[in-house]
Amino acid sequence: MRKTISTVCTISMIVFYMELLVCIFVDIPKRYMVISLVIWLLCLITDNILNILDGERRYNLRLIKRLRNLRL
Repeated sequence: MRKTISTVCTISMIVFYMELLVCIFVDIPKRYMVISLVIWLLCLITDNILNILDGERRYNLRLIKRLRNLRL
């Protein structure tokens, strides 16, 4: 899941920058740029949230291991 989100984020970022470069030479509708920018930002936010949740899960697992060791 995370790999897919990262891949979509990378692809949408590349598409946005390509549209930005093309916009210099050709007049394209701005809504396409806005759509790819929104997709890129949503993927970026989702990826960061997943990273934070994964970090908290790892921290909680380490804390549980420490607590188990204290009881033994």
